[in-house]
Amino acid sequence: MASGRLAWLGLIVLCSLAMHLKGLLSEPLDYHYHRQVNTAAIARNYHENGLQFLKPQIDWLGGYRGRAATEFPLYMWLTGAFWSLAGLGAAWGRILSALFSALAALYLFVLLEEDLGERAALFAALFFSFMPLEVYFGRTIQPEALALLGTLGAFYHWKRSLYAPRRWDHWLAASLFAFLAIAHKLPYAYVLGPLGFLAWQQLGWRALRDLKTLAALTLVLAGVGGWYYYASFGPYVVPTHGSEFKRMLDYGRLPYFLWFQFFSRLPELVLTYSGVALAGLGIRALRGKPQGRFYLVWGLCLAVYIVLGGGYTFHHEYTMLPFVPLCAALMGLGTCVLLDKTQALAQPSRSVAAMGLALLLIGVPLHAGLRIGHWYKQDHLFLAKAAEAAERVSGPEDLFLGNERAASVFLYYLHRRGWGWDLGEAGESGLAQVEDVRREGASFFMTEKAGLFQDAAGVFARYFYDRYRVAYDQDGILIFDLRLKAPSTGRRAASGPKSR
Repeated sequence: MASGRLAWLGLIVLCSLAMHLKGLLSEPLDYHYHRQVNTAAIARNYHENGLQFLKPQIDWLGGYRGRAATEFPLYMWLTGAFWSLAGLGAAWGRILSALFSALAALYLFVLLEEDLGERAALFAALFFSFMPLEVYFGRTIQPEALALLGTLGAFYHWKRSLYAPRRWDHWLAASLFAFLAIAHKLPYAYVLGPLGFLAWQQLGWRALRDLKTLAALTLVLAGVGGWYYYASFGPYVVPTHGSEFKRMLDYGRLPYFLWFQFFSRLPELVLTYSGVALAGLGIRALRGKPQGRFYLVWGLCLAVYIVLGGGYTFHHEYTMLPFVPLCAALMGLGTCVLLDKTQALAQPSRSVAAMGLALLLIGVPLHAGLRIGHWYKQDHLFLAKAAEAAERVSGPEDLFLGNERAASVFLYYLHRRGWGWDLGEAGESGLAQVEDVRREGASFFMTEKAGLFQDAAGVFARYFYDRYRVAYDQDGILIFDLRLKAPSTGRRAASGPKSR
């Protein structure tokens, strides 16, 4: 029995790692690249500046080198700690995410097997790794995988900590996992709902005065609150002040947001169409059963999390990632229901039903491959030469201004500090900001030689060609030296720069 269970655990890990291999060593320039590059930049600063855990640093506020207002930085710190090993750099973020995802799949299995049985738990853990959002965001350079691991680890250990003799090791593990989940992704505070229900289910109203329960809650909230208070004195990376949260939580189109989340994104990116049918059977199997109450509370807390998230959860697909383990659990149970019904049939009906079930199961990874394949496509390929270009024209301490909405992206690949915004979005009035940052110390302006800078006679291109010397013009990269005047005003704007 033990060897058989060990084989199932090995299968879960292998499937999880296999589903996260695609693009594992690629640059963080695939879908949602701006968030990934932010994370990679902070990790690199950890690596280069002595792994000072309490001092996460950013590149996109000029020469500022103080701490930044980030989420709890364990994930970024670990990425920085492994950075130079085997020369993999930022890819360690992906590797860590893939490992955390595999551990999350294992925790899902051991969490479910008591309630749903070993078969359903096994199917659920496998489905978990095949669902589109988990396939992709389970290996991105973001703390999502660690937060999801924290969620499932907290559920498992908290449940065990409530059984007599109330073991302290499970209590401590649950508290730590809950802290890691919420501290890395503040909206994951929804986990407190299912955890509270588990305490009430086991202890009844005594849970309200149970010292271990109250101590765990206090420890988690104090830890999360303490970090965010400490981080709030730094420049913005994630919200740490009330006004910043308010800007993110747009409720103006909430009915549409919710309709889209639950009737488009949930079936397409979480469940898959095959999974909708399997999960429906799982819900039916749990209906009216005592063990179904926890999954109901889990689902309700997730729904509240999406509603309260408003525009934030609508505009970021990865915010639906917490639905993946719950939906996988329902799909695993639904699969067992269909298996039992299939085995009860006589031939030839059994063979036909088995083929139908096989098609449903294959449909989950097939849907994922078809639906999110384009997410792996690399963007901003011209940045491959950015660091070389920066080395040729500037020193390590020179500050750059980048023409990119996500300020971190150009600076990360230039391996320089500075500023960044999209000139097109800012409009012509935004050119005054160029002079502002030049006075603050910006030495170079870098842009892709495309769009606004494809035509040297355009308004924005002419502004730079008329005023500043071209320092670099190769490989789709255009760099102006903001310290040097253009050699002949007007003439270069008409003819454009010559490639070096």
